[in-house]
Amino acid sequence: MNKISLKILIVFILISTAFYFFSASNTKHSTAIIWNPISQQHTMEGQPENANRVRYIIEELKHQKLWNKVAVLQAREATDAELSLAHSKTYINRVKQWAEEQKDKYLTAEKWSPYNGPHSAISASTAAGGLIQLTEAVAKNEYKNGFAIIRPPGHHATSEKGMGYCIYNNISIASLNLLNKKLASRILIVDMDAHHGNGIEEILKGRSDVMYMSFHQQWMFPYTGEKSFENIQNYNLKFLMPENFHLDLFNIEVTRVAQNFKPDFILVSAGYDSHWRDFMSNLGLSTNAHALMSQKLIALADEYSAGKIVFSLEGGYDLEALANGVSNSIKALLKRDDFIDTIGKAPQN
Repeated sequence: MNKISLKILIVFILISTAFYFFSASNTKHSTAIIWNPISQQHTMEGQPENANRVRYIIEELKHQKLWNKVAVLQAREATDAELSLAHSKTYINRVKQWAEEQKDKYLTAEKWSPYNGPHSAISASTAAGGLIQLTEAVAKNEYKNGFAIIRPPGHHATSEKGMGYCIYNNISIASLNLLNKKLASRILIVDMDAHHGNGIEEILKGRSDVMYMSFHQQWMFPYTGEKSFENIQNYNLKFLMPENFHLDLFNIEVTRVAQNFKPDFILVSAGYDSHWRDFMSNLGLSTNAHALMSQKLIALADEYSAGKIVFSLEGGYDLEALANGVSNSIKALLKRDDFIDTIGKAPQN
């Protein structure tokens, strides 16, 4: 072999090796999470929905050595065109003006209104953009599944109004984006939050390509979700409903709906305020129950949607329960069952 041939061979080997390691680094993780530090700039002292929520989650993921088991993506802002999939241009401009002027502390005069800060609008836009990114990546088989650690949450935001700490409706925007780009054709949205996702219902009601299921406490903010419709299945849960009853209802109903609807993508409105110790509701779940619910949804995704499932953070205000719950859901996405429950089940009377 002459010197020229040897040099060509060496260059070929180096290029092949680099390509191999580049490819391996991009396919190493089957599960992705997405977040952006800008979300931590949207915070207000005394508000339950604050920067500590994400801080506790990330600290717990690192403590359990889960952070290096997933691909960590950085969220981008959503475009106005993407936000317009679920919201009017008038409302989007109003949010921007509200943030720029910094005149009003809250978006509306109503209780549970989103609060305002220098980074509130960009944080909300980045939450929506991050979920768009992650759902597209999973739909395109870049990752098998994922969890969006985003805030502010979104399921209460209607097309014209922010409420319940929610500015933009992240789940609705991401769903409509997938459908418009033909990356999915039948999306099942399951809402685990203790509160009814009135914004998701308002925006997506009447569609044949989306099915929304909400398991929420009755007679509680936003005081909606009492009736079901063709593509909206609402479950009003009783005050202090025992965990086993809650889980039985959840398992039976999500199985029934998935069998009939046959989704090719599942989105989870992942609220953890249904934990028994969370002061924002009166339900009775443990963090182990949240793990089992996550496992059930992932199994349905494996059966009907080629494993394509994305969790999107909503509520959860007891910080320990929230961090435990999210870490358990991510373990379930990783096909692990070494769940933790540092709090335990609800005390029995």
